[in-house]
Amino acid sequence: MGVREQLEGQPDDEIRLQDLSLEMPEAKTEFSFDPEKEISEEEWVNMKRKFELHCSMTHTASTVDFAAATASDLFYVLPNRKDELHLEERREAMIEASKKYVNVDNKNWFNEAWLLSNLVNLFPDHKEEILGERYWENIKNEMDKSAEIAKDRPQVWSNVAKLATQLSILYPDRREELQLENLQDTMLRLYKSNCAGNWKEALEMAEYYCTLFPDHKADLNLEQKMPRMKELYKLAVEKNSWLQATSTAYSLTVLSAEKVEITDRGLQLTMPVKKESFQQATPPRPERKELN
Repeated sequence: MGVREQLEGQPDDEIRLQDLSLEMPEAKTEFSFDPEKEISEEEWVNMKRKFELHCSMTHTASTVDFAAATASDLFYVLPNRKDELHLEERREAMIEASKKYVNVDNKNWFNEAWLLSNLVNLFPDHKEEILGERYWENIKNEMDKSAEIAKDRPQVWSNVAKLATQLSILYPDRREELQLENLQDTMLRLYKSNCAGNWKEALEMAEYYCTLFPDHKADLNLEQKMPRMKELYKLAVEKNSWLQATSTAYSLTVLSAEKVEITDRGLQLTMPVKKESFQQATPPRPERKELN
């Protein structure tokens, strides 16, 4: 009820200030994910500690994929704190471990594609050193194989979308060969299906969709979906699942980016410019001069 409606029917002499209440507009829900606000210092420390743990074991080669993935996620989530990751000091060890981990004769290239795309995002100046011969062929074959399986098992389309995203990052000049336009409708359909309750898979698919088709971000109806997706981050933190918290924060950051681009230097995110406060300082009171 507005002020005018509250006044109607009351005699003028009975109108009291306490009878009036001003209706304020409801505060708008924030649908984007601002890592600087959403991630506490304690959460950052825990995620960074998980990364450092995996880095300490990269000599075994079996954990280098988790080290690279966590580093890449943190790099994009809070780029202003990337120096704390000491990436340049760790670069040589991570790339060398990846060469032991990645074998061109491997039958399954799903994890290898994950590792390689993260390393390229972290160290774009060393892309030639990271990528070996036949990598495109092997990862593309893995993608095609997954697409065949997905015809009978629709959820496997998530693997296809992930591999398409990683190949786009690794070989941006060969994106046309992926025929992504044939994948777009399937990805969107699976995303909408997952939004019926499978929010983790919905978030991952939304991340791939925004990366591959940034001009079609509006298709995802994020204004309604993001609040539920942001709960996944809070849940991971409550469970002290720091790998999941890191990857979830990264996906939410991609969805909140103002601009998403795949370039020769890997994935580039441009985050919205923070609006400055409209509150202005009170100007000094003019000096009063005595009149003669």
